[in-house]
Amino acid sequence: MVEGEWAGRVTGLGDQSVEIAMMVTPDGHSRLELSRFLNPAAVSDHRTAPVNSLGYLQVMFTVDNIDELVSRLTKHGAEIVGEVVQFN
Repeated sequence: MVEGEWAGRVTGLGDQSVEIAMMVTPDGHSRLELSRFLNPAAVSDHRTAPVNSLGYLQVMFTVDNIDELVSRLTKHGAEIVGEVVQFN
């Protein structure tokens, strides 16, 4: 389960509760995350919907320097949702 204020800041959904299953690929180098939003409820039309929508596509990467990456991507028009928060 992933829930609470931190999780809501990451997705922009506020208070949320999500069941997540993380699977490692056979080569051991990648992971596949499956998620089911319990709160707020999933919505069916993903074209203009938030991240808890059915069919929403999401890709995540591990990076070495998040500050450098954010700086580089904002120069190309990327926008941050909320604030960048780092946890060790």
